[in-house]
Amino acid sequence: MEAPAGKAACSKHIVLVHGACQGGWSWYKVATRLRSAGHRVSTPDLAASGVDPRPLREVPTFRDYTKPLLDLLESLPAGEKVVLVGHSLGGVNIALASELFPEKVAAAVFVTAFMPDSSSPPSYVLEKVYTACTIASAEALHDLSSSIRDYPVCLYASLNSDAETSNLTFVEGRTLDWMDTEFKPQDPEGKLPISMMFGPLVTRANFCQLCSPEDLTLGRSLMRVGSMFVDDLRLQQPYTKARYGSVRKVFIVCKDDRAIVESFQRWMIENYPVDEVMEIDGADHMALFSKPAELASCLADIMEKYD
Repeated sequence: MEAPAGKAACSKHIVLVHGACQGGWSWYKVATRLRSAGHRVSTPDLAASGVDPRPLREVPTFRDYTKPLLDLLESLPAGEKVVLVGHSLGGVNIALASELFPEKVAAAVFVTAFMPDSSSPPSYVLEKVYTACTIASAEALHDLSSSIRDYPVCLYASLNSDAETSNLTFVEGRTLDWMDTEFKPQDPEGKLPISMMFGPLVTRANFCQLCSPEDLTLGRSLMRVGSMFVDDLRLQQPYTKARYGSVRKVFIVCKDDRAIVESFQRWMIENYPVDEVMEIDGADHMALFSKPAELASCLADIMEKYD
């Protein structure tokens, strides 16, 4: 993937979009490899993420959260196209960007990411992940606002550090334990999005189980409180076939992901077929850390193929 000796590689522009509670920093290994091969790489921090100074309470909607990415696309010169890459929740960000700027997107790449379709609200794939949520501690629920008690996603389960372990049933029968992840209300009225923070146990066990101890430490130290913005996304119209649907799409399956498990990744592909499916063996949810060379190679191939 290195640029030919004595000659810069044909420069393509790729935009790497991080997942919830992360920032552009999470792409550091992949971005370094792509830049060394001569590509232009952007790793924007979404609102209230990475080094973006805003607190989450100043980001009331998913579109507000996505605004740094939308501003980047809007600033592109006329006729320039980029390859958009979304990891995890970043898949919904690149879907929104593709809906608003389809003429500026050469391809949308979903790296073990949530991928909306063109027939349901963009919250659908988030809400579809789990069909049942068993909370062991009724006392913990009693102390939570109704907005959290009724929270339909149940993607990350431990409602607070004192609550007993919550088990989540995957749509295809797999049960997951999300241990010490927290949901918290940001305001008594429930007008702001529910905040979410991954705990150290779930990060190590289900997100970074194949990552180095150094990368686990880095990820934990740079993580910020985020949100899935499900209530807001449920109110949005489906992204359209004419715009979002017109953008070519690639899905990169991470086969050892314990967060967005392989069976659900493949369900999303079946639900909304893409132009190409790639696979990375031995990649956990944070393939950006655990398999950066393989992921960078996939992205370089995509940039070569999708102009």
